[in-house]
Amino acid sequence: MERRDYEVEWNARGMDFYYNGKVTVWASDESDARERAIQEVSRKMVMSRQLISIESIRAV
Repeated sequence: MERRDYEVEWNARGMDFYYNGKVTVWASDESDARERAIQEVSRKMVMSRQLISIESIRAV
């Protein structure tokens, strides 16, 4: 399966914060891009995966 770059817009909301942003991931399809983006944001922001929601995914 061919991999490509995907740009994923995300946001995270908690009791006292709201973050959003874009991340570019290298993935095989949109569901893989979603998982990779959630994993990357979770690690960078040091937050639970359940707080992160994906707004949009598009191929670059």
